[in-house]
Amino acid sequence: MPTGKIIVHKFWSAHDAGIVVQPENVKAQIEGGITMGMSSVLKEQLTIVDETVQQTNFHDYQLLRIDEVPELVKTAIIDSSGPPQGVGESGTPLVACAIANAFFKLTGKQLTHLPFTPDRVRQVLHS
Repeated sequence: MPTGKIIVHKFWSAHDAGIVVQPENVKAQIEGGITMGMSSVLKEQLTIVDETVQQTNFHDYQLLRIDEVPELVKTAIIDSSGPPQGVGESGTPLVACAIANAFFKLTGKQLTHLPFTPDRVRQVLHS
């Protein structure tokens, strides 16, 4: 029986940020955003009971742990002659779509509700 836990082994992304002055800094920013996005997509969730948030600190708020980060996160910066653009957390929003699309490709089932917790994944797999 499947556990429902999604494990991302490798993650690739490509970004056009115009002329890049500090490519290693851009890669670090994007790859950090990807890791943050994975945490949000796979784990982070607040529960509210009687108008009170149940999580009080990191001991009961699930975050991605170092042993859950992909073995490879690869970022390509597209050569461009366009004006420099900020990258900010541009790696973060692409994560949910990438994981949902990979899951669909593997299973033929669609994940549509974040986070993709094991319970939700099992529910989709059995529907």
